[in-house]
Amino acid sequence: MTFYDDTYGALFVGLVISAALWGVTNLHTVKYFRSYPYDGILRKLGVIELWLLDTCHTALVAHGLFYSLVTNRGEIQLDIVWSLTLQIAIGCLVIISVQSLYIIQIWQICGVLSNNTRGVQLVLIFLLVLTYAATTSCRYTVHVISQISQVNWVIYMSTGIAICVDLMISLILSLSLLSRRSRFHATNSIIRTVAVASLRNGLLTIAGAVLEMFTLALLPNTMAVFTVNIVVVKVYVNSYLALLNARQRSPGSEYPTPAANVFTSRGTSSSFWSPGTIGGYSRHLQSARAHYLGSEGEVRFEMDDEVPRAI
Repeated sequence: MTFYDDTYGALFVGLVISAALWGVTNLHTVKYFRSYPYDGILRKLGVIELWLLDTCHTALVAHGLFYSLVTNRGEIQLDIVWSLTLQIAIGCLVIISVQSLYIIQIWQICGVLSNNTRGVQLVLIFLLVLTYAATTSCRYTVHVISQISQVNWVIYMSTGIAICVDLMISLILSLSLLSRRSRFHATNSIIRTVAVASLRNGLLTIAGAVLEMFTLALLPNTMAVFTVNIVVVKVYVNSYLALLNARQRSPGSEYPTPAANVFTSRGTSSSFWSPGTIGGYSRHLQSARAHYLGSEGEVRFEMDDEVPRAI
């Protein structure tokens, strides 16, 4: 492979794929705000933060490639432009943000630092801080392409930590959701859908991290690892947004189901898993009466106030 193949060619491939995934991020974001207008303000701010960071990440990659190919007119330059090193820190912040949002959902289901998962939650928080500190340090260490090999251990460590964190989050989230199943068929359908989605998303991000480690081992001192990392960042964002939008409706249901509240061990409901936020249903669940009809678990909801009835 030539110098251009290892550097600008790899970055170009990463930019094309990341731009396509950024478009998917826009679709997920628009769908979320249209489908869940009554979600909590903190969750909405989290989605906005991810969209802004993802947009900034894409812009930095585009700037780095534009500077190298247009402004610098494709001259061979061993120095790495500042935007490409900054996108490493932004990409790490995106991954940390997504994993932190997953941990918040675990808090909502299991309780903040509950006795059952306190140790695991503290370990996850420590690993997130360690990963960001180690990865951000690369920005101030790597200035030329030949220096990438000097921070290989940081990349291996941060990627390995990300794999462990994703695995723990996926398992805890899926098991916690499945343990909250109720006698209502509509509720169980949505819980099962979200649990499977969380496990699938975790495996997808883990696969991306493993691919990044293999790329670094097989193609050292190139920017190929940058390409994989750029795409992995987009996968993290879209996996979380897809999980949020997976709550929209139960399989085979014509209307959003207002029944899908998952109750924590303390008896409080987790609105994160409630598709009833569509159309304002979640604000009227307190006055709803659920009747269990038949052996198949059909649920009839009657609203006491003047809101649409879900029969």
